[in-house]
Amino acid sequence: MKYGTVLRFVIFILLPGLLSGCLSLKELGDYSANSVKNIKNYDELGYSFTRSCKDKCLLEQQEKNQIYREYCDCQANIIADSVTGIIYNAAKGYFSGLAILSGNNLTNYSFDPIKKSLVEGKFGDIHVSSSHAEAYSSIATILTRLITDGYRKNKLAEFIGDANAPIKMLLEALGANLVNLSNKLDLRKDRLVNYYFDLTNDKNLTVVDKKKIIEEYNLTMADIEAKKKQIAVYGNSLKLIADGHQALFDKRNDLNIPGIKEQISQYSADIRSLNADFNNLKKRD
Repeated sequence: MKYGTVLRFVIFILLPGLLSGCLSLKELGDYSANSVKNIKNYDELGYSFTRSCKDKCLLEQQEKNQIYREYCDCQANIIADSVTGIIYNAAKGYFSGLAILSGNNLTNYSFDPIKKSLVEGKFGDIHVSSSHAEAYSSIATILTRLITDGYRKNKLAEFIGDANAPIKMLLEALGANLVNLSNKLDLRKDRLVNYYFDLTNDKNLTVVDKKKIIEEYNLTMADIEAKKKQIAVYGNSLKLIADGHQALFDKRNDLNIPGIKEQISQYSADIRSLNADFNNLKKRD
């Protein structure tokens, strides 16, 4: 057998094993697509700062047994939702770009949030720091380059490297805003306990009326707990996505390092699992 034939035979036998631990664009695409799917669950949370404000206003009217002539002032909460939405859209836009870039198909890619800006300041119960504003600006710039002339498949390492710090900061900011929202649900729960306790202590109520109040209380509390669980699962998915991106960043200059394929595939599987958990909670909601 000639040397060339032997060499080709050896390569044919060994190459699949040598490449099995190396990252392919498929694993990167799966991780990015699953990240986008999880990030989009923000639209399914079913609770917001504006909703929290309106719930609080309604409860105040019920406690006082009076109707407010003026609408509740929820403007600060509306702005808080808008700011959170800008951060959410930037994160979604980035991972959508990464998914498309891994397939080298940017023809139909568009990034709407690039038209909006994120500025430093306090908006209702959330705070946008100068670091958050700069991170958003960096992601917007990176995605502008993606659309125009900057990145292509052969520049994945540069794309991931440029985006790692700002995208992680935006994911962290989005998660922090939702922790704030979950805390509002805790405050609502505490206030409702007092409200329903006072109702059931009314000596003029019949047994049937009290049972209805208790049933309403339990349903309301169950709804709050379900929303808190959804927010918690969503927050965990953001942390997992950020950790996965850090793993990509650490190996960005040589995505052929053995083991990175399994690592990113595991992140993708874990993110997909959290998405299933979120959807299961939605079904029970």
